[in-house]
Amino acid sequence: MERQKLISKINKLMYGECFAAISIMIAFGIYQKKFDFNFYLVDYLSVAVLILFLLEGSYFWFCIRNKYIKKEKNYALICLAFKDIKNLNIMLWLIPFFMNILMQYHRPINYLIFNWAVLVFAALEYINYFYVQLIYPPKEWFTRLRSLDFKESKLHILMRKNKNTFNTYRIKNKIDIGNN
Repeated sequence: MERQKLISKINKLMYGECFAAISIMIAFGIYQKKFDFNFYLVDYLSVAVLILFLLEGSYFWFCIRNKYIKKEKNYALICLAFKDIKNLNIMLWLIPFFMNILMQYHRPINYLIFNWAVLVFAALEYINYFYVQLIYPPKEWFTRLRSLDFKESKLHILMRKNKNTFNTYRIKNKIDIGNN
């Protein structure tokens, strides 16, 4: 019974992240058509980065769910993939960030506010996935905020526990490729 509850909770997280990504795509399209905005490239990049972060979160929970269903205890390969994704995400986030800074004097204020809001949300998602858990019920969130007592994210815990296996997998893969 406890196992089914945990799988159900992971499914909610996985589908919730996917639904959020799809909702943002739809909302962005409606917003653009309704208000007849001519968004700049930087706006599209910011939304794309946010959607990518949300889909990565959905994929992470998908991987965790499959490992849990198969009763596997080794999460090293998931951590290895997300270690590379973590570094790539920073670079992807910095592109619209610096574009926004460079273009801030050449764009209307409503575009800037929209873009900065999307970038802040993407940064919070990044922190939520790779460092600390930021999603709590409101009352608990304010309590944790006052004491700055946020829990580590699941991915951060897994990456810390599997830190020594990263190089092992990379070396093993290089040896396998070299022998073929």
